[in-house]
Parts: sequence; structure tokens; C-alpha cells
Amino acid sequence: MTTAAAIVLVGTLLGRGDAAGALRYLETVDAGGLTSGRQRALFLRDLAEARLFSGDLPDAASAAENATTELAQEPVTPQFRDDDRYVFQRTLDALAAAGHDDPPTLRRLATDDARAPSADAWYLLGWLAERHGESATAYESFSTFLTLSPRWAFLRESLEMRRHAAQSTQQAS
Repeated sequence: MTTAAAIVLVGTLLGRGDAAGALRYLETVDAGGLTSGRQRALFLRDLAEARLFSGDLPDAASAAENATTELAQEPVTPQFRDDDRYVFQRTLDALAAAGHDDPPTLRRLATDDARAPSADAWYLLGWLAERHGESATAYESFSTFLTLSPRWAFLRESLEMRRHAAQSTQQAS
């Protein structure tokens, strides 16, 4: 299977909210190795997301950091510009911060909308707040995520994330 086909399959699993199913597949593919570059960075982003939503925060952070290394090797092209790199990198930074259980970094990433907003950082901030029992922060973060999503959401589980955020904000009100 090509890297592109693997990314589509994983995106389908994550889009259906099946992080565990995606993780099993991703770990198998990762053990076989993939070429470097943006395709590998996309794959590692998906691996970080699946690990995070399966509860493996340290390995999620590691995959996001490895994706950053791969992304740094990707040249600027007409199809992959500096703005694309910025959005991709900020998504990876948010995944790494969530994996490190670092709400201050996530809040900084979420509120820095100088070049583009980040719905994903807001969701991850809410997800961590919910894990820590901080309902007011979770509500604020999920509400902001819902306002920005789907236009500014780039993680594969964004549909499931929208469902979760909507349920969480309805329960809190």
C-alpha cells in the first residue's frame, strides 16, 4: 500500500472516531517504515492523533515531534507554501503540547491567531481541561472550537471532535 493510500485509510478510521482501529493500523505501518518528507509528516500527525485519543500521551508527543522533524525537511513548493507549513506546524505543536499535558502551551497556540485561527488547539485545550476536571475551561475551549470548526480544524477526527465538544457544552449549560 502506498503512503497516500495509508493516509486515506487512516483518515477514514479517525474520521469515524475509531482511534483504536487507526492506531493498530498505524503502528503496523510505522514498524515497516515509510519514506521521509511531507507524506511521512502527515502519517506521523495521524499517528500522534490516534495515540493521543487512545490515551497514550507520551507516545503521541513523540510522534508529533517526529512529524516536526520530517516537516522541516520539506521544501517550499507551489503546492506547499509557508502558510501551509505554519498551519501544519501549529497543529503538530498542539498535538505535542497535549501529549506533554501542557495546557499553557496549548492556550498560547489557541489564542495566537495572527496568521490563522487553530480550532484544533482549542479542542485539545478543552480535552485536557476535561481530563483534569476543569469544566469552565473545557466549556470555553470547546465552544471556541465549535465556532472555528470545520473551517479551521485539520485533525482527522474533527467530526468526532465536533460531536464530543457539542455534547460537552450542552451538558455544561
